[in-house]
Amino acid sequence: MVKLLRVVNKHISKKHLDTLNQVLFKGHEMRSMVDRNANISGAYFILGEYYSSSNKELSEDYYTKGNKLIAEMQRESLFIRQKVTKLIYEHFLLNNYEDVKKSIDPKKGEGLIFVLGMPRSGTTLTESILATANDIVAGGEKSFFFRYNCTK
Repeated sequence: MVKLLRVVNKHISKKHLDTLNQVLFKGHEMRSMVDRNANISGAYFILGEYYSSSNKELSEDYYTKGNKLIAEMQRESLFIRQKVTKLIYEHFLLNNYEDVKKSIDPKKGEGLIFVLGMPRSGTTLTESILATANDIVAGGEKSFFFRYNCTK
């Protein structure tokens, strides 16, 4: 849509702008932070592009808001992750899951490769290169990983 806006900006009507504003308003009601931020940031980016030639200040404001939402999805607090990890660990310490373990096919997950790393370390590039193979399904960034069903 942003590419389309760059070419045919004059075809954007008040109705289109109203729809984007509804996305911004209704998006805050979404429970999932990833869905909420993805939808709202997309609307901000479109509005940023729309106003890029007529109102630079407003355009930059929309881009800043969109980028902030994307950054929020990609950076979660280390303390929160530690707390959740501790809760999961304690859950498995307190519960016996031998029956569950016996019911899982031991070959499930065979051949899966996870590319993990610190930010700005080249993991996204590595994943992109690996994903060019026909028999590989890329999981995407961590914040989006749960959306995909990687059953190949």
